[in-house]
Amino acid sequence: MYKAVWQSTRDKLMKIAVQYNSENGTTYGFKQVLKQVSEPELIALAGRAGITLELDKDYRKLGKVCTYNEMLEYNAEVLYAVNADGEYANLRDYLRE
Repeated sequence: MYKAVWQSTRDKLMKIAVQYNSENGTTYGFKQVLKQVSEPELIALAGRAGITLELDKDYRKLGKVCTYNEMLEYNAEVLYAVNADGEYANLRDYLRE
């Protein structure tokens, strides 16, 4: 589940980065774009890219700064990642702590 949600979120953020780069002549990744824009600018960029964003799912606010949902990325890429043996070894080890 986390993997699919993270992939969807990442795809949205990457499309926003493409939109930002096309408008500004830059080559930023989505993490860099989030550092450059305010929340209203992010929402406007998303709209121009044809994307609807959800606060706390697709992005987070830290004061006046926007960032991506790092916990979602961690859950998808690390904690619930399946190893070569098809096991959730990281989750198993975490639960044993």
